[in-house]
Amino acid sequence: MALPKFGEALRNATMGLAALGMSAPAMANDSDMQQVAAVQAIRIPVKDSRGIQSRAIQMSAAMVSKGAQVLVFYGDNQEAFDRMYEGAQQAKAAGVPLAGIIVASPLEPEVVHGVQIAGTNQIEFYADGARTSTIDSPEREPQRVARLVRAELLRGQDIMREQRRQVAMADPQVRQ
Repeated sequence: MALPKFGEALRNATMGLAALGMSAPAMANDSDMQQVAAVQAIRIPVKDSRGIQSRAIQMSAAMVSKGAQVLVFYGDNQEAFDRMYEGAQQAKAAGVPLAGIIVASPLEPEVVHGVQIAGTNQIEFYADGARTSTIDSPEREPQRVARLVRAELLRGQDIMREQRRQVAMADPQVRQ
């Protein structure tokens, strides 16, 4: 069950009103504050797909990710969502094409031989129709999530460029 705060933040993020704070050292001077404000002003479409089966969400994300990346956030951890959104804003500010974020219901914990190997919160990354990465249990270290999301989105952009380069080299009509 989603936390009430999570639903409220999801609505705010959808409307581009999510107030995501940066640490005090990051706001050391006016130019830093202007850069932070510019990044926070970036709006990323958020689709609430909670209650829909995970396979359908994965197929949707793969289809929508043609030419731009898509994030899927499974879970209900407010802080992990906020940090993921912050990292997505930073990546988009750096020029990464990002189609949007899909929010899905928490996953069932995965247990193997009595040991839980995957949690209920997870972030999946899709680029050009394929899942490129997964961050499992982002709620465990939410302070790292923004940095990890930004890094994975930049890596996904490199994957998309490389795929296009290979297609262009293989198809003589594309090279012209």
